[in-house]
Amino acid sequence: MITMRIATINDLEQMVELYIDNNVDLSRDLNQMRAGLKTLLTDQSKGCEVLAESQGKIIGRIHVATEWSVYRNSNFWLFENVYVAPEWRRQGVYSIMHRWIYDRAKADPTCCGLRFWALENNQPARRAYHKMRMDAKMVELFENDFVYGKNNP
Repeated sequence: MITMRIATINDLEQMVELYIDNNVDLSRDLNQMRAGLKTLLTDQSKGCEVLAESQGKIIGRIHVATEWSVYRNSNFWLFENVYVAPEWRRQGVYSIMHRWIYDRAKADPTCCGLRFWALENNQPARRAYHKMRMDAKMVELFENDFVYGKNNP
């Protein structure tokens, strides 16, 4: 059985491990990431982590942030850092998480929709998003990353 909930500060250390397992370049400062997760878990204005659990173990997570739309006068909920534990992949965990978030977003009058960023070469993620009837737009993300970027002017 899979249950869904919003992460709390009590989940901090397990969340750090999931972020490391998912995508952290080990040359990065893990203390900075831990501090970032602690801030996220204690400041609702930063978004939230949605967790999927089975038998008391976190098996999936999605970081949900908000992105203001002037044109819609409301927020998109932006999915970032989607992760499902390897042994749980292709068992519908992502679909359960997506539907749980979708239902809450649809019922929230301050939310105008859901958005994702997916790397061009991340075909499993792209297939999962298409399965959930999401449309893909041909855009590229440009950024000046002041922490990890290398091409700052």
